[in-house]
Amino acid sequence: QLMSMKLVEREMKSTINQPTEADVKAFYNNVRAKMKGEPVNLSAQDAETVDAVAKLLKRMSSEQIRVRQIFIKCDKNADPADVKAALSRVAAVKKELANGASFADLSEKYSEDQLLRQRRGDMGLVIRGDLTKELETPAFTMNVGQYTKEAIKTDAGYHFIRVEERKASSSFTFDDIKKDLAEVLYQQNGKKAYDKWISGLKAKANIKINKVW
Repeated sequence: QLMSMKLVEREMKSTINQPTEADVKAFYNNVRAKMKGEPVNLSAQDAETVDAVAKLLKRMSSEQIRVRQIFIKCDKNADPADVKAALSRVAAVKKELANGASFADLSEKYSEDQLLRQRRGDMGLVIRGDLTKELETPAFTMNVGQYTKEAIKTDAGYHFIRVEERKASSSFTFDDIKKDLAEVLYQQNGKKAYDKWISGLKAKANIKINKVW
């Protein structure tokens, strides 16, 4: 593996194009266009890179909230007995919340999702579009420390949510991220050079594929 890596590094280093300021600026403009939902005329590989960076930057710059959840499972096609049992658990959660019980403790106690129980209901930071429509509206309208007094019904079951933290949206300029974008472009140029090199090796090689029936 080390020998292979040294060979690739030796062969590739001189062929990888260092992106210019104009290249980085064009990349930045395409990312901005993608973030606004505008079309970008690029190759499939370049479009994929632009899309990935646009999604990351949109997530980093959007308003974010940290949400904690208590989830009671109840499928939309559940039979009456299961619905009744779920509503009983919902009522128990509601009562304990009203009596001042810890939201995190109740999630660990009642949530019918293994990961939620392990994390005491912490869903981490989310942006608009991460949550279902039923949960997004109340989540982004509540203040830090507030929680839904009534369970929210979705096709998956019943949800109580609490806002733990809020981060305001932020903005960025070309100068703020141009070094990071230049690094992304350099890596992309390296991938293109590697693919071209491998294609050249294959074209020169005598390759025979034996069919296995």
